Amino acid sequence: DKLHQSNDPETNDLEKALAFVRARHGDDVDIALVAGAALEGGRADHAIANLGPLVAEPHARITVVDGDGRLFALRRGRVLLEDLVGSLVSVLPWTLHGVTVSAEGVHWPLDHALLKLGGRGISNEIADPGATIDVHDGVALLWVEA
Repeated sequence: DKLHQSNDPETNDLEKALAFVRARHGDDVDIALVAGAALEGGRADHAIANLGPLVAEPHARITVVDGDGRLFALRRGRVLLEDLVGSLVSVLPWTLHGVTVSAEGVHWPLDHALLKLGGRGISNEIADPGATIDVHDGVALLWVEA
């Protein structure tokens, strides 16, 4: 028996798998994906394409777990990084015009900073047990060290 079959050329394998999960469990479900299977796919184009579902539906609570941490999308919202002092957090803008972000309780705080694709926002150290990241405008991928 096949669990889910779709020949839709407009979706990739990850999108088909997510559709299968939603069909069985509804939209109000937390989904954790293992990075090797979920993102890598053996090719860079597949890895980048597989980030699409996280960004397209950041409210869907899809988290990618890798060997060092977890990755998820945030659109105009706040995340509390509770009890993670000493861990790293990276904010990766996912729009060409950038993303406006504030970060409190981290080694390099940000106050409505415009982050664009590049190095700024990578590997900030969490310094406070109640650290927060706020995305004021745009969509960001957040990676938090486990």
